[in-house]
Amino acid sequence: MSARARIQEFIFMNPLTHSYFSIQWLKDQGVRTNENLVILGSILPDLAYMGFIPEREAHTKGVDFMRFLQRQDPLYVPLGVGFMLHGEKPYCLDYFTHRPEG
Repeated sequence: MSARARIQEFIFMNPLTHSYFSIQWLKDQGVRTNENLVILGSILPDLAYMGFIPEREAHTKGVDFMRFLQRQDPLYVPLGVGFMLHGEKPYCLDYFTHRPEG
C-alpha cells in the first residue's frame, strides 16, 4: 500500500471503524468508562503509518501500554483499553482485518 493510500485510509476509515468498534464492544460487555479516552486510544496505533511510532509495536503492545498507564495514572487506563482493542495482540480488531481472510 502506498504512503498516500495509508494516510487516506487513516484519515477516513480507520478512526471511525476503530472508535465505533471499541465503544460498542465495551458497551456489549457492560463496561462504562471514559469514552473520549477509549476513542483516542483506539486510533493511536495507526499513527504508525505516519512514522510517529513503530507499526509492529503499536499493534502488539496494547496490554503493555495499558499496564503502564495503570501504574502511572489509573485515570488513563481507558486510553490503554482503546489502544489494546485496536491491535493484533491480543486478538482484537486488526488481528481479524489484517489477515488475508479478514
